[in-house]
Amino acid sequence: MNFPGGKNPIPCPAMGGMTISGTSDRTRGSQAPILIVSAMDSSGAAGMALDLRVIDSMGLAVRCALTAVTVQGDEGVLDAAFLPPGIIRATILTACTDAPGIAGVKVGMLADAPTAMAVAQSLESLAESKIPIVLDPVIRSTSGSPLIDDEGLDILLNRLLPMCFITTPNREEALTLARRLGKKTENEEEAAALLLDLGVGAVLVTGGEGAGKSCIDTLYLPSGDPVSYRHPRAHGQVPRGTGCALSSALAAHAAAGYSLEKAVRSSIDLVAGFIERSTITGNQRLLFPEGRPD
Repeated sequence: MNFPGGKNPIPCPAMGGMTISGTSDRTRGSQAPILIVSAMDSSGAAGMALDLRVIDSMGLAVRCALTAVTVQGDEGVLDAAFLPPGIIRATILTACTDAPGIAGVKVGMLADAPTAMAVAQSLESLAESKIPIVLDPVIRSTSGSPLIDDEGLDILLNRLLPMCFITTPNREEALTLARRLGKKTENEEEAAALLLDLGVGAVLVTGGEGAGKSCIDTLYLPSGDPVSYRHPRAHGQVPRGTGCALSSALAAHAAAGYSLEKAVRSSIDLVAGFIERSTITGNQRLLFPEGRPD
């Protein structure tokens, strides 16, 4: 499918001692928000729409920087338009300079090389200030349509990934990234090691796409043994947007000061709850972070 085709932000302080649950609307406005950098999925099942709902369900404020608008339906991705890099830079700068700053960042679909470069350059100051950045390396849609070009992948790997707290590829995404780095492997641990060598803080390879009664997500660290997280697999049709939800939850938990392993465990458990509440609407199973509608 053929898709149509500033300044760095001011450093912002991390949010200390934040309570994830039970945040009132009054206190929500005083807390540093989570910045979501992702694309709009017109179906509402994934992308920016779901990211915002996840963060809102956790009682947190949010800022958003849109990278693209995708036209998606039952047949997959039908079309897409990418926002100009200058608009993306300006959006991120504005989010970071408005009080009270940014506490954490989730990055999703990057579309192409100019978009990826704009995002990487705009997040440099946040990374230098140790604001946790969570990267969901969106490569293809659920239906198989490409969502980033090869040059964009190169920038993702070499410019953005090294400044990230954690990245959350599924197994196929991890192997694709390894191949882009010149390593043909079917071993996810080897793929994760290559990503860690680039400087990312951790790699969480998700296992929701496999078979069996349980999913196993594996956390790979620069040193020490991998940590596995087992959780029940969704019955029947797999909901869309689980990767978006997981990475958004991770950004929120990391911003709250959770340790890496606690942030991962809490985020996996949270998304498992979303999956339990998921329901079929039309031809898709949708996540409802805010609770299933009556």
